[in-house]
Amino acid sequence: MVNFNESLFLQDSKDKQLKITYDNGVIANEILHSENFTLEESICSDNRLVFGSCESSSVKFKVQNISESLKDKEITITETIEGSNDVFEYGVFKVHSDKPTADRKFRDIVAYDFMYDILNAD
Repeated sequence: MVNFNESLFLQDSKDKQLKITYDNGVIANEILHSENFTLEESICSDNRLVFGSCESSSVKFKVQNISESLKDKEITITETIEGSNDVFEYGVFKVHSDKPTADRKFRDIVAYDFMYDILNAD
């Protein structure tokens, strides 16, 4: 486990480089659309914590200039921040949805952690 300096996240003037890797390549800040990236995490979204109820984490982002579909691929999301040699890892996710936009310039991608497969298994 890396002892990451969380105060670097709060500084607006630091350059933050998000990197999404998958088996055939890398998605870097340059092709993320308007730095559009959402991470949602929650143990339980109910008002009360219920034993055995867990939720999967999800990420949503939009990329440009990628012709191949990422659906069903594993992606690893990391971030580096200027002034630190540490790499912060958001986690490993599996792409559930990869839809091209109407103009076909971008792809809207939704991925979940592996808890999603466990929760949706028969």
